[in-house]
Amino acid sequence: MDLGEGYRKRVVVQGATVVDFPLKPPKGLIRALRSTTLSLGPFRVEKRILEVNGKLLVELRLRSDESLPDLTLTDPLPQGGEKAFHFPAFQGEEVLTYELNEAFLTDPEVRWRYP
Repeated sequence: MDLGEGYRKRVVVQGATVVDFPLKPPKGLIRALRSTTLSLGPFRVEKRILEVNGKLLVELRLRSDESLPDLTLTDPLPQGGEKAFHFPAFQGEEVLTYELNEAFLTDPEVRWRYP
C-alpha cells in the first residue's frame, strides 16, 4: 500500500515473502518530446527526441530480423547537414544516440544492398 509520494511503503507479510523496491526516487528527468517510426521490409527504426537533464538527445533504435548488407542510415539535422551511420552487415537491435541543439524532428533515411 502506498503511503504517499513513493517514499514509504507498507508491506503485509504472510509466510516467506521478499520485497524489492527503491526507497528514493530516481535522479534526473527524461521526457520524450517527439517520435517517429520508419518500417521498410525487415528493417525498422524508431526515432525519439528526448530531454535528459536539460540536454536534447536523439535516440535511434534500429531492428532487423534478417541480415542487411551495406546498411546506411542517414538522419538529416534541423540546422543542415546530417548524421550518417554505416554497418557492413546489420542484424538484430542497436541503439544510437547523439546530442541535438533544437527539438525539431526530421525523418531518417535508410538503404542497404542485397547481394
